[in-house]
Amino acid sequence: MKIKPILFGTPMVQGILEDRKNQTRRTQGLKIINENPDDWENIFQDKDGNWFASTESAEGDCLYPVECPKQIGDILWVRETFEIVPIETASVYTADSNVQKKLRYKADGEDSFEKWKPSIFMPKSACRIFLKVTNVRVERLNDITEEDAISEGIIKHSDYGSTGYILYTEPEAAYTDIDAVYSFQSLWESINGKQSWEANPWVWVYDFKRVEKPENF
Repeated sequence: MKIKPILFGTPMVQGILEDRKNQTRRTQGLKIINENPDDWENIFQDKDGNWFASTESAEGDCLYPVECPKQIGDILWVRETFEIVPIETASVYTADSNVQKKLRYKADGEDSFEKWKPSIFMPKSACRIFLKVTNVRVERLNDITEEDAISEGIIKHSDYGSTGYILYTEPEAAYTDIDAVYSFQSLWESINGKQSWEANPWVWVYDFKRVEKPENF
């Protein structure tokens, strides 16, 4: 078991905090494969735990080793948008070394005190969310199911009478019949760009559950 950082945007952090999100898709480690994703027929794990991408060539089956960045049992510490602000006490006007400070997180729905800091800059000491990887598999992005799209933490539309999910590319639009997969597609495109869904890359699919802070963190 290893302890590794993972970045999440604010809507996804909110999904984790509200127990809506227990799955995430990542392309890390698959860059070469995704230069021509259609050239590969499968990505699989052998009995020794090694991952390979397979395809056919004139000489027969071709195997290309790939590295899975996260393994079952790994603990992920979540980096999220945050800020460190002074507590309003008499000490706030003393030397910086004596000023009492506290952490605030954008996912809690508050306005920033000064300016939110991007998640990439969040130190380990500010982490409040820990996730344990419970399953790892790999698939093409477009193969996501309705059930898995919901597990990705997409949000139900809040308009009265709506039975669908929001479009992340048009979050204020009043659509009422957006299914979970299409909502997830819009989420993916809002993060990775307009053509990213159409590219249909191979992705790691990580299932996870929230756990307490590791003792050795």
